[in-house]
Amino acid sequence: MKLRAIATMILSTTALSATAGGFETNSLSTSFMYEKGNYAELGMSSRSPDVKGTVYAPTGSALAKQDYVSLAIKSDISSDLSVGLTSYNQGAVQLDYSSAGSPYAVALPVVDLDINALAVLVKYSLSNNVSILGGAKQSQVQNASANIFQSAGLPASSVSGATETSLLIGASYAIPKIALRAELIYEGDAEFSLDTSNAGVGTGKTSASVPDYMTLNFQSGIAEDTLLFGSIRKADWSNHQITVFPGTPTTSSFTDTTTYSLGIGRKINDAVSL
Repeated sequence: MKLRAIATMILSTTALSATAGGFETNSLSTSFMYEKGNYAELGMSSRSPDVKGTVYAPTGSALAKQDYVSLAIKSDISSDLSVGLTSYNQGAVQLDYSSAGSPYAVALPVVDLDINALAVLVKYSLSNNVSILGGAKQSQVQNASANIFQSAGLPASSVSGATETSLLIGASYAIPKIALRAELIYEGDAEFSLDTSNAGVGTGKTSASVPDYMTLNFQSGIAEDTLLFGSIRKADWSNHQITVFPGTPTTSSFTDTTTYSLGIGRKINDAVSL
């Protein structure tokens, strides 16, 4: 069995990544499921946000640097059936004013929250042009801390992690001769009720959730060794807020989002593409 592997690195200095709002950091990628033969890839991303304000973050960023590693592997069971596994960070809130230069930093929020994802996918080719996909995604909230109630004289809340599973389903149409592929994939939501303790008021529940997503991925060859690709991603964030115990009502105000991305890939030689 021959295993092909690819390693990629993405560096970002923007405040927001090209994802569908809320606290999403990375979106589900299914492109590895369309690679020929058995395949594996390793990805690394580093984001250094620059979010400042004249009063609360005059000299540094209120959002901390984020470094993530993703992994995907795919195996062909037959000429028509493939299975794959991918692991990535799908959401985070990394808020810290301590190095932002504000004299009020001691009273400003500090949040350390990460949500990882492990997705299993199955792709079945109905023909050379049409494929269907299905699977499940396990969203994993890591143990977290949220120090957001200083103004009420309360210490930080300690949040225990948990996992929830949601459905993945999709379909694609391809014309291999011109490297055209259009894929529509749906990701179900996941609701969390997290055990939380706060030394000032006792124990309770923090509620959080990952919204459902609908994503249209597309690509097409537009010239020899040149590929146009992009996506449209919609997320139901308005119905998926975060409430950290003992706060009430919700402590977030996310709104529904639609995110567009567009890019061009160029093959330089058999080993290098840009």
